[in-house]
Amino acid sequence: ATWGALSCAAWLAELSDIEVGTARAQVRVAKAMREYPVLDQAMATGRISYSKARTLVPHLSDGNADALVMIARTTAAGRLGAAIAAWCLGHEDQGVIDRRQRDARSLSWHTAPDGMVVFTVKVPPEDAGTIEAIIDTEVIRHDPGTATGGGPGPVDPAAGAPTGAATPEPASASRSGSAPDGSVGSTERSHPSLAQQRADALLRLLDPAEDFGNGSDAGRDADAAATTGRRSRRSVAEVVVHVRPEGNTLADGTPLSDHAVGRLLPGAFVSLLIEDDHRYPIDASPRRRFPTRRQRRVVDARGPECAEAGCHARDRLQYDHVDPWDPSHPNTVIANLQRLCGTHNRAKGNRADTCG
Repeated sequence: ATWGALSCAAWLAELSDIEVGTARAQVRVAKAMREYPVLDQAMATGRISYSKARTLVPHLSDGNADALVMIARTTAAGRLGAAIAAWCLGHEDQGVIDRRQRDARSLSWHTAPDGMVVFTVKVPPEDAGTIEAIIDTEVIRHDPGTATGGGPGPVDPAAGAPTGAATPEPASASRSGSAPDGSVGSTERSHPSLAQQRADALLRLLDPAEDFGNGSDAGRDADAAATTGRRSRRSVAEVVVHVRPEGNTLADGTPLSDHAVGRLLPGAFVSLLIEDDHRYPIDASPRRRFPTRRQRRVVDARGPECAEAGCHARDRLQYDHVDPWDPSHPNTVIANLQRLCGTHNRAKGNRADTCG
């Protein structure tokens, strides 16, 4: 106040030469440490990092502080948001959650120093699941591996968009080679990252172009569309919701309330996944080289992350035969299936080529 600052965060931002938004988060955590001794003690002993505290603090109350701090102590920072959301679904009134999510919806953007524009969107989980599925379906439809001559992988192209998986990327995308002019090849140029593919997919889906009519103007528009590679389309995507006794989730683990599932059910296709006495999904019958839709469900449920040791990737995992598929024994069994991220699947293919 004596400095003339409008708030503690504004004073801290000026004193420390940081963004006001960063200062607000720091002040919010500092106040919570005073109000909740359990949080203060956990941070003092190093059991909760500032990163976790920043995620945790907006949801703390006198009634849940002990429970949420314990969750934060045992959950990785990257998964803490989903863990808190799951706890809230089981301990808060659904009407309160719906109102909070509705009030929290937002869309904002700002210009980054490189001139690009950064969008930030917050929507309820059932809407997010639809958006994610549509974008990733569009990514799969325009997989760069098709254009660069990559061979087919262990995903049946006729089976539709698989759950959380995609057609494997071409092995050549992981290698650095020499261009005809002698320059060294770039992985980014030969195969864009998943984030870049999603950005391209979103722009294609938002393209307002309509089907072209008759006439000379239509012909010019068609030529322009062919040049830019843009055309109108209606995407159909699969949104997978896992309904389990311990709670409902999207394929990526995002918690979903019973109320939200109820809203989705009238237009949903319900598929049962049978589990054994140990809650382990039961194998599905083998029929062909590519895993069936039911087999993919079982593999997804058994391994939500990349099967490579130490890799925790969850996005666009690819179905892979642990032992190479043998044409003389053409059946595909779940015991010989796993999911790998694009990097480790390409690396496995490269090792096989070298050994051959």
